[in-house]
Amino acid sequence: MPLRRIDLSVSPDEFEDHRNGLTDMTKEVSNGFRLEPEYWVGRAAGVQTLLKRFTEHNYEE
Repeated sequence: MPLRRIDLSVSPDEFEDHRNGLTDMTKEVSNGFRLEPEYWVGRAAGVQTLLKRFTEHNYEE
């Protein structure tokens, strides 16, 4: 897929707000979006199960 260029003009205040928002989002991600580790273990297991079923289905065809 070719890359596309998007030109964006924002005021210094808007830039600062977006930068601060991204910084806050980064902190949340590193904290697991404030969800317990057990949640992420369960999500990972669910994804692995889905991947296994998808792979098995493709081999059956």
